[in-house]
Amino acid sequence: MSVLFDQVSFVRNSGTVLDSVSFELPPGASLAIMGGNGSGKSTVLNLIYGINWKSSGHITVLGRSYGQCRLATVQAEIGFLQPQVFGQLSQTNLTAADLIMSGIQGTLGLYRDPNAAEREQLEKLVTQNSLQTMRHKPWSVLSNGEKLKLLFIRSQIRTPRLFLLDEATASLDYQAVDEFYASLEKLHMERKAAFVLAIHKLDEVPDWVDYFLALKQGRVLFFGQRSAVINADHLQELYDIPPGRAAQLAALLTKQQPAL
Repeated sequence: MSVLFDQVSFVRNSGTVLDSVSFELPPGASLAIMGGNGSGKSTVLNLIYGINWKSSGHITVLGRSYGQCRLATVQAEIGFLQPQVFGQLSQTNLTAADLIMSGIQGTLGLYRDPNAAEREQLEKLVTQNSLQTMRHKPWSVLSNGEKLKLLFIRSQIRTPRLFLLDEATASLDYQAVDEFYASLEKLHMERKAAFVLAIHKLDEVPDWVDYFLALKQGRVLFFGQRSAVINADHLQELYDIPPGRAAQLAALLTKQQPAL
C-alpha cells in the first residue's frame, strides 16, 4: 500500500481533529481528500509526512509502519508540495537556489557546504528549469506560484514514490492550474507515483484521480473509487448543500449530465 490508515485518531488541545480514520491507497494510485473547512484534510497529509504524530491507530506509508521505522527514510521518498507548511518548517533565510540545494542534500535546510557534484547538479537544475532570474531571491519574497514551481522541482530530485498536495493551486490562475496538473499527470503515468491531494475546489479535481476520501468533522463519511462513491446524495451530506447543487457537483466529477 502507498498509504494505510487503520483507526487513526489525532487529538490537539483536548479537541479531536481526526476520529478513527481508516483507508487504504494502493501503490501508484491517487486520492482526493474532500470536506469542508476544519474537516481534517490537511491533518491527514501532515500525519502522512510525519509533521504531526497520531494519537492512536496505525499508519503505514510506502510499506513502512510509523513507530517502527526511521521517519526520515520515508520522508525522502515523499514529494512535499505544501508551500505554507514548508515555509514554517525550513530555515527562514533560504534563497531559491538554497531550496533546490536542500533537496539535493535531502534536508529541510542547509547544514553543510555543497560538494562539487552537488553544485554541478544545482546548476543543471537552474538551467533546465529557467531559474536564473529567481535563484538569489529569498523564499519569503517569492510569489506562491514561484514557491510551488520550486517545490515541484525540488520534490522530483530524489524520484519520490508519493506526492502530497494541500491547496497547492490556491493562488494560481486557470491556465497555470491546468499546466500544473498536466505535469502531475505525466509523473503519475510515467513513474507510477502515488498522489494524495487535499481538495478545496471540486472543479480542480484532475480526471486521473482514482479514489476519494470524504471527511466531515474529522470522521470518514465515505471512501472508495470515483464511480462507486461520487453521487449527489453523498455530496449533499458532505457539504450540506441543496440537492440541485449537489447534482451539479456530482456531474462535474463524473463527467455526466445532471438530471433535470
